[in-house]
Amino acid sequence: MGTGTSRARGMRHALSRFGAGLASLAYAVVAVFVLGFAIIDLPDSLRAARNEGVPGTFTTTRKECRPWWEKGGGCTYFGNFTSGDGRVQSTNVLFEGDPGEVGEKVPAQYVGTPDRPSIHGADSDEWVFVAALGLGATGYLGWRGWRGWRFVRARLRPVTSARAE
Repeated sequence: MGTGTSRARGMRHALSRFGAGLASLAYAVVAVFVLGFAIIDLPDSLRAARNEGVPGTFTTTRKECRPWWEKGGGCTYFGNFTSGDGRVQSTNVLFEGDPGEVGEKVPAQYVGTPDRPSIHGADSDEWVFVAALGLGATGYLGWRGWRGWRFVRARLRPVTSARAE
């Protein structure tokens, strides 16, 4: 009878370790995606912080809000951007920040590309958030790599006579 209980206990332990490994892998995949987002978004955010974009005006046409406890909670603002000289125009674009209520016009800058427009406010500080996400993801991946290296190194150590007994 002791064998069956110990076998069941061993199976539960194996499933628990498998689940922990699967969760760890999922966290690493999420961290890689967050790091990729930060790498892609940081240059535009830094350009916006230095006010190197095309200056213009953003008019809010739509504000979508969700309660903070729901997935994707908070407000997202869409609208139209027109540069000061009228040469650059984008409609139904996302504003990175809070431009106010629908119908309001705020000074803005266009720092994206035609296929990926990015509209920011003047003196945008979004780069701080993007950099923090990137550093957090890098730190997590570094920690996972260090733990993985310790695990592999422990398995590759030669068996000494003291351990063999």
